[in-house]
Amino acid sequence: NATVFEAAVLALASNSRSWATFLKTKSQLYDVLGGLELAEARDATPATLAKFLTGSTGNSDAGAIVKWAKLLSDLDDKGVNYYDGVIALADWIKDRATAAGIADLPNEHLMLCLVGHLMDEPPKRWAGPRVGKLDGMRFALGSEFFRNLGWNGFKPDRHVIRLLDCWAAELVKQQEGIANRLAPLTGRKSAEIGQMMRYSLAGIAISSSENYSRTDNLIWLLGANVETKRKGCPERD
Repeated sequence: NATVFEAAVLALASNSRSWATFLKTKSQLYDVLGGLELAEARDATPATLAKFLTGSTGNSDAGAIVKWAKLLSDLDDKGVNYYDGVIALADWIKDRATAAGIADLPNEHLMLCLVGHLMDEPPKRWAGPRVGKLDGMRFALGSEFFRNLGWNGFKPDRHVIRLLDCWAAELVKQQEGIANRLAPLTGRKSAEIGQMMRYSLAGIAISSSENYSRTDNLIWLLGANVETKRKGCPERD
């Protein structure tokens, strides 16, 4: 649970902020969270945390961090491991994939299904494990959370999406078939999930290695710092 909490803090604290900006206040943020000790972090207040989270999402990110602290601290008190629930959910989704004729679901595709399912509360008719939702996270940030837990996946950040639209729009469109097979495994009917899956799958397809996180980090760095939005749609060299 402590590892899960750190993964959530890293994802939320770097949301809509450069990593350099986050690093400037990381030690102070961690101090307020009791060095990430759940028993202490649960008593932190969003107002105190928000002082170290600049930008328009600071208040919401701070509130989500406190929710994670309380959730995981409560699980600690009960002797329950949050990540065990994630693995049970992953196994359930893999069984659904097999039943749907997808014999071998790669982990990078499984991650997309997990994020898609956990973005919101479980559907009312969901018969699988109920892990809850990823507080404060949508698809991109949920992908970051899973990467922080050691999953090898592709995060469809807004900068990444923009450059993929510029350079590989046809490739993104070609992922529709795979996305349409994966999306139902989440138990949801959501255009957002299908769209985000297509960008993730396109990023995986163009990756020069199986280190998909490295690929999206490089594209993000290019989009955030070099081929910025104000320059329009850059030509691919």
